[in-house]
Amino acid sequence: MKYIKKAILCCFYIFVVCLVSLCLYTFLMVDVCGKKYANIFGYTYFVVSSGSMSGSIEVNDIVIIKIDSEYKKNDIITFLDKDGNFITHRVIEANGNKIITKGDSNNSEDKIIEKEDVLGKIVKIFPNFGKWKKIFLSPAVLIAIFSTLTIFSFVFSY
Repeated sequence: MKYIKKAILCCFYIFVVCLVSLCLYTFLMVDVCGKKYANIFGYTYFVVSSGSMSGSIEVNDIVIIKIDSEYKKNDIITFLDKDGNFITHRVIEANGNKIITKGDSNNSEDKIIEKEDVLGKIVKIFPNFGKWKKIFLSPAVLIAIFSTLTIFSFVFSY
């Protein structure tokens, strides 16, 4: 029983360390270094902030993006618009370097974008995880998590 408790504690610590490392890396890349996104082994993530893809992707969903350069019709991609905002829409036509996209719930197509403006395509959607991200990264919750970790490790160490 003692080894099972230690294994559970070890797995829990590894999970928390990985999660904190991911958050710290993202913070350093975006807020400190001024990058527009954090490249994590060829992937990045965003929290969706508009309903332009409603039906497929909703507000507060987290989308995982594979940083890529090949896109075809019906791929959902994330690109940088002329105002410097990241937009996630579906490809409706791709011809060479020119790509036309449209939000699933929008009535009109977007302006033609260049292939070099595309960050990548969506490979995974986590519904409503954006709300949880905001909750877990609030100072009060972080303090509660680390306090619980301290108590948890004290209890399981005996």
